Amino acid sequence: MGLAIVGIACCCIAAIVLICSTGRMGPLAAGVAIVGTITALLGAGIVISALRGRRGGWMTAAGWLAVLVALPTVAIGANMSGTVLSARDFTHGAPNNTVTLTWDDLEPQLAAGDGNADMVVDLGDYAVGSVVLDLRDMPAGAEPHTRARLSVGVGDVKVRTATGQNLAVDAEVGMGEFTADFKDNWLADGQPVSDGGYWQEDRYRVDGTSINNYGVAHWQVDETTSVTSPAARTSGTALMLDIEVGTGNVRIDEQPSEVTWYGNQNNEVWIVWYWVDADGDSHEELPVPGMTHDAIDDDTASICANAAADARATEAATEDGAEDEDPYEDDYWDGSWYDVSSLTGAGREAWDNCVSEALESGSSPIADAQAEASASPSAQPSGEPSAAATATPTATD
Repeated sequence: MGLAIVGIACCCIAAIVLICSTGRMGPLAAGVAIVGTITALLGAGIVISALRGRRGGWMTAAGWLAVLVALPTVAIGANMSGTVLSARDFTHGAPNNTVTLTWDDLEPQLAAGDGNADMVVDLGDYAVGSVVLDLRDMPAGAEPHTRARLSVGVGDVKVRTATGQNLAVDAEVGMGEFTADFKDNWLADGQPVSDGGYWQEDRYRVDGTSINNYGVAHWQVDETTSVTSPAARTSGTALMLDIEVGTGNVRIDEQPSEVTWYGNQNNEVWIVWYWVDADGDSHEELPVPGMTHDAIDDDTASICANAAADARATEAATEDGAEDEDPYEDDYWDGSWYDVSSLTGAGREAWDNCVSEALESGSSPIADAQAEASASPSAQPSGEPSAAATATPTATD
């Protein structure tokens, strides 16, 4: 009986592989079919053996292992649409195993469907992999008013957009997570994202005004999340993206179309952790282009905080080394650079001197104002599109 089951299983697997090779079945569907076939055959063998009064033997042990594999496989497959299961392309082999479609790649096809309600632009079907749709160069207020679709069986899809663009996204996830990081007050399933609160990540414009970060996170099982930008709500038109992921994640990142920075404003001199240019690339070197307020980096701030702490310790000691009454008992400085407003005496003097030396040495945006033009990020993307040949979108009626 065991040998017969093995023979039948091999024939079934060969047939599934043949069907897959002809293009009538995707690799994900083939995988689900193989697992299901093996499990079914082992189960049938055990039942037949029991009816004949025999033990299942090795088939019983193999059957339990097959069940452990089959249950999650069937659960995942059940949450994938026919389009996802039939997908045949992979993103492996592309740079970083990720297909990146920039606006230059997408614009010709999207423009062809502009205003045509009967046309859907096909951005591709991938069995496994990661896809990035980079729409940051899409002209705000002049987006093509069309619908485009993309599907990934197992993997991730990331959409990059800039503030002010007319964009709407319907993201269907069979099993996985939908996340978004918005700077504007988008609608998520009809509700403003501000209704769910927001987190402030100490992100600022070059003039010091704060930028809010609105977060959305949904763990989903065969559900769709719909988000719409404020610009799309105002204009009543938008580029509409239909994204489907069988198992994996969908993320939307909205980036301000300007230079921003992360850091601390609690002190007279700003402390910059890093800054982000208008193309979304991060930088650590100072100055921050466009910033006219004195600023130092966090490494310099730590050095100056240590200098202040040493000065306080020296001042608190008497000439003979004995401990005198602590002159800082009413000083609540905690020893960090996060907030030095309560720092007094020799400690404050040491901090101010250290910061002044750092600014004079070239960390100040004011001192380096002449370098601002050359340090400003280019308006054009620095990299070439990384889309693979199979990633070229096509319009379908």
